[in-house]
Amino acid sequence: MYEFDEARCVNVKIRRFLFVIACCAFFFAAVSEVFAIEEHGKFPERPIKIIVPYGAGGSGDLTIRTLLKFTDFGQPVVIVNMAGAGSTIGTMEAYHSTPDGYTLLANTPAGMIVGGAKGQLPAEIYNEMIPIIVMGVDNPVFCVGKDSPFKDAAQFFEYAKANPGKLRLASAGMSTMYTSSLIIEDSAGIDLNYVAFDSSTKTRAALLGGHVETLLSTISESGPLIDAGDLRPLFVMSKERSPFLPEVPTLIELGYNAVGCLGTRGVWAPAGTSQSIVEKLEAGFMKGLKNPEFKRIFMEDMRIEPVEWSSTETKAWVEESAPYYKKLLKLHSN
Repeated sequence: MYEFDEARCVNVKIRRFLFVIACCAFFFAAVSEVFAIEEHGKFPERPIKIIVPYGAGGSGDLTIRTLLKFTDFGQPVVIVNMAGAGSTIGTMEAYHSTPDGYTLLANTPAGMIVGGAKGQLPAEIYNEMIPIIVMGVDNPVFCVGKDSPFKDAAQFFEYAKANPGKLRLASAGMSTMYTSSLIIEDSAGIDLNYVAFDSSTKTRAALLGGHVETLLSTISESGPLIDAGDLRPLFVMSKERSPFLPEVPTLIELGYNAVGCLGTRGVWAPAGTSQSIVEKLEAGFMKGLKNPEFKRIFMEDMRIEPVEWSSTETKAWVEESAPYYKKLLKLHSN
C-alpha cells in the first residue's frame, strides 16, 4: 500500500519553486542584456568628456587634443583639464564617474600603476579602470639650463655624488617622472631633491627662472626648448638613443643599467563600463591612430612614437609592468 511521504513532497515543491525562480532570473537577465545592447547601440547620444589630470599645454594634454582632431564619434568631445595633487584630483573624478562612456580619462598606464602603489590612488585602480587605447610612447630626458655649469652628464653625476640632496630636480606630478627620478638615484647612487609641479609647463619655467637646477620631462615636452638652445639635454632614459635626440647618450651608455618609467599616453573608462561601449570607443580612437597625418604629427611635430595599443594589449602591458614599478616604490617608501 502506498504511503504518503510529506517531507519528500515538500522537497519536490521547493526544488520546483527554485527552478522557476532560476528560470525567471535567467529570463530577466537575458532581456536586460538585450535592452542594454540596444541602448548601447545608440552610443554616443550626447557629448563625451575627457578629463586630463594635468594642466593645459603639457604632453598629457596636447596628445589627446591631437588625436581628437582625427577622431569622429558623431558627437562633440570636450577636454577638461583638472590638475592638482599629482594628477590625483582629475583621475579620481573620472574614477568615480558614471560608467556610461560619457566621462573618460586621459592618463598614462604607468602613472596609474605608480599612483596606486604610492597610495595616491586606489591600490588596484589600474586593474579596476578599463584601458581603451594607448596612442604614443614618450621617453624621459634629463636636462639642465643653457647657463648650467654642467656641460655633460659626467660633470652632473660627479657633482651630485659629492653633494647629496643639494640639486633640485623639477618634474610634473608624483607618478611616472617621479618613478624615473628614483631609477636615476638608485642606478647612480645619488640623492636629488625632487620638486613636483602640477604641469610640465611650470617645470620648464622653474628651470629657466633659476628656481631649480635640473629638469626631468618627456622628449616631446622639452624638445622645442632644446632646439632653441634654452635647455641642454644630458641623457635620455630609453634603451637606445632617441631618434629625436640622436646625439644625446642613454643612461645605459653612461654606465648605469637603467631605463625610465615608460611615458605612454592612453585613454581610460571607469570600472563597470560595458564591453560594447568600450569596443565602440576603442574603434573610434583606432581610426584616428591609423590616420597617416596623425602619425606624422606625432613623429615630426611632437616627437612622440605613435603606437596603436588596443584595450587588450594595454591590459597585458599593465600586468607585466606593475610588479616592477610597485617593487621600486616600496623600496623608497618611508
